[in-house]
Parts: sequence; C-alpha cells; structure tokens
Amino acid sequence: QMLDSMHGWAGNFSDATLPRGLGGMNTYMGPKITLACPVNVTATKTNICLNDSATLTAVGGTTYTWSTSASTSTVTVHPTTTSVYTVTAMLGTCVNTQTINITVTQVPNPTVTVSNTNTVCTGSQIALTAGGATTYSWTPSTSLSSNAGATVYAHPTTTTTYTLIGTVGTCKSAQTLTVTVNPTPGPTVTVNTATFCPTVTSVNLTANGATTYSWTPSTGLSATTGSTVAASPTATTVYMVTGTTGSCLSTKPTTVTVSACTGINQVTNATKISIYPNPSTGLVTITIPTLNEGTVMYVTDMIGKEVYKTSVTNNSTNLDLTGLQKGMYMLTISNGKSTQVEKIIIGQ
Repeated sequence: QMLDSMHGWAGNFSDATLPRGLGGMNTYMGPKITLACPVNVTATKTNICLNDSATLTAVGGTTYTWSTSASTSTVTVHPTTTSVYTVTAMLGTCVNTQTINITVTQVPNPTVTVSNTNTVCTGSQIALTAGGATTYSWTPSTSLSSNAGATVYAHPTTTTTYTLIGTVGTCKSAQTLTVTVNPTPGPTVTVNTATFCPTVTSVNLTANGATTYSWTPSTGLSATTGSTVAASPTATTVYMVTGTTGSCLSTKPTTVTVSACTGINQVTNATKISIYPNPSTGLVTITIPTLNEGTVMYVTDMIGKEVYKTSVTNNSTNLDLTGLQKGMYMLTISNGKSTQVEKIIIGQ
C-alpha cells in the first residue's frame, strides 16, 4: 500500500501463517509517521476592546502547550494589540497544532479639557470639552447642560467630580474631572452713620465677606482699597464696594447722605481758621484769629483714631505731623463750648 508516490508498505498481509507476512515482504519505506489528533481551539470572543480579555479553550488532546507558555486546556489572554495564539495538543503519539486570532480594537482614554480653568464661582458655568472617542456620555447630569456630546456646560453649586465615558464601536473608556466651586463673595457694608455733616466728621465704611475690596468712586474717600475706608463726600454719594475671593467677585452699593449741619456750635471768627500749607509734608501752621481760653486742637485719622493733641496758647501754632502716613486727617479745634473741624492732607 502506498502512502504517496515515493513511500509505502509491501508484503503478504493476508498470510495466516505466524508470524504474519512470513511468505512476503513486510517492510515500510518512508519517513517516521506521526499521527495527527483532531484538535479544535475556540475563544469566548475573537474581537475585544483594549484592556479587555478573551478565554481560549483547546480540545482533542491530553496535554497542551500554548505560545503563552501555559500548559492547560484553557487560558485567558489580555492582548494590547491584535495577536495570534498557538496551541500544540498531544494524545499519545498524536500531535496537532492550531492557531487562533484575537483582534483588539484600540480605544484610547478620552480626554477632557475646559474652557479656561476647572474652578468656577457659584452661579457661573464652565465648558467641558471631550476628545479621543466617537461618542461621549457624562455623569452626573444634574448640573450639566446635557449628558451627551463632545462639549457640555457645567454649572455646579458645589465642588463636583464628573465622569466622562468615551465610546468607539462597542469599546468604552472612562475619564474623570473635578470642577471646584468657589463661593461668590457677598460683601456686606456697615457704616457708623449713614448721614453726616461734612464740616464736622466723616463716615467709616466697613466691608466684610470677601478677601479683598475695592471702592468707587474715589471722590471723598480716604482710600480706594481695604476693608475699611473713610468717606467725606460734599454731596450725597452712592459708593460701590467690590469684594473678591479668588477669581470670584461681587459688588454692593452703599449710600452716604450729606445733610445740613445742625446742633453744632461752630467757632465764629471774623476770619476763618487758616491751615498752611495744605496739602503739606506734615509741617503745618494753624492760625486762629480769635483765641478763646481753654482751646485745644487734636488730629484724628479717617477711622476716628486720635493721632495728635495739643493745647492752644497762641494764635499761630506749628504742628509737626511728619510721623504720620500720607492721607487725609481731620483737625478739630474746640474750647469746650464751640467746635470747628477742618481737613488736613499729608501727601507731598
């Protein structure tokens, strides 16, 4: 019997005489014969997503050798690229080798970018833009303009972590982004009096509820920044304070009403009290045309703190205020019966 055109068996195989073939030729001429076993390889799935896995199972042998070095009939693989796996099965002297192809769909992690920064103020919104996939879904949806799409707008009231799921075909990948919410400062303003006489005093405006403050208009103010400023407008004025915390800001108005002076006994002189020079470097001369017994003068800053005081014994008094910071101060001259207040500006 021939295996092929070059190899075969020859002899008397029907001879009943033992040993069989005694009367004929029983010689095989050809290579060593290895019988093939009916091996079959299957996979739970042959198309997987990146970071997914597939289970491969071989049947038809008693021992197995995989290209992964495993020696069990079943193996689990985690390819990162499309790969071919090989198994060699043995059953006695039977040997067979089979291969199986696992295709990997590459889906990169989706990316999330924001329009400016991932910090927003209460009541504001921010654009979240995704890339790297075909379709997108967002959670939680309660503070989003939409739960799907490459660009959505977030308006959270508290710091929130959003999850983005990007999909390509049947493959998905997730990414997260935290949006921090800074409370919008709501500055409050208190005043020591909302109505005052401009020739006598000033009004202290104090703001709180934010980190920094700016005031407008600057007319009649001792400063345009700071939590406390002194206002001495010549007419009723609406001042605006803007409080800022981080990148968040808010503005609130406060009205200072100027009224006619009543109930104050002004120093009555033929000639008004003179302050020279004014503004000055801090060296000023105060001239009082008519001096009454027991007259004193004192200087206060714009928040009402007394910074200088002296008795007046001459019609002309020299004051040295060079140790004070630049700014506006109030000079009060009083003899216990009448009072007059004037402004002193140190700024040269």
